Amino acid sequence: MNFTGKIKTLVMTGNKPHGYIYSPDANVHWKIDEDVVFWEDGIISGLFSSLSIGDIVEFYADTWTRQNGDIRIRAKQIKVAKKINLINAKTSQLPVITSTTELLKEKIINFLDRIETVSDPFEFEDLVFNLLRLIGINKIYQYDSNNAAGRADGVFISGNLAVIYDCTLSTKFEENKKDQIFNYKQQLKQAPSITIYENRPNSKAIKKTLVIPKNREVWIITRGSTRVIDKTDNICVKEVSIKSLIDAFNKKLDSRIFGELNL
Repeated sequence: MNFTGKIKTLVMTGNKPHGYIYSPDANVHWKIDEDVVFWEDGIISGLFSSLSIGDIVEFYADTWTRQNGDIRIRAKQIKVAKKINLINAKTSQLPVITSTTELLKEKIINFLDRIETVSDPFEFEDLVFNLLRLIGINKIYQYDSNNAAGRADGVFISGNLAVIYDCTLSTKFEENKKDQIFNYKQQLKQAPSITIYENRPNSKAIKKTLVIPKNREVWIITRGSTRVIDKTDNICVKEVSIKSLIDAFNKKLDSRIFGELNL
């Protein structure tokens, strides 16, 4: 059965480019806000780059169950769009954007809107990583999400501050992540440095050692409120609201600040 939907987001990061289509208004028993995922090989034209957010597409929907060894997405069972055909490009419905600045603003608005509304925890993790980079954090490393059981989502160093961060959409993270937070604190407390393996295109992973500055924090990034959760052993554990990070990003844009902000 074919459906019609609108491109909701396009994700170029990760193991394979993919995107999401808004849940179509169809006689299908899907969960509320359960978007349909697709990969490049599901597009009839075969051109992922030909799609834009807001494009109207026609597609065939199927239920896909992850097989062992397939790491394209970690949900056990998802709705997948196949035989995708572009039937109405966004640019045919909206005013033509003639300015590079206007195009950039539109992409930023779509990005910030997505990070505040996304329901997929793994996409939320990727969006947070990109937002931290946009803020100006250059020494940042995202752990491999396909091999991250019990590990944080990433680590970064900004000035004289070292942070291990973990992203969650859960409102009960303090109890659920109690042991993980303890382990993050121990890692910062005991180690003078952190070893990472940086993946680069067409080359083997490069081993790097990051010397940890004196100031060390654990961030649990949520949609809640920014607050201090614990401060013992000279390690500060914070809940950091995604809204606070967006405010920091907007401050950087409005003030035309070059480089990193004071976090």
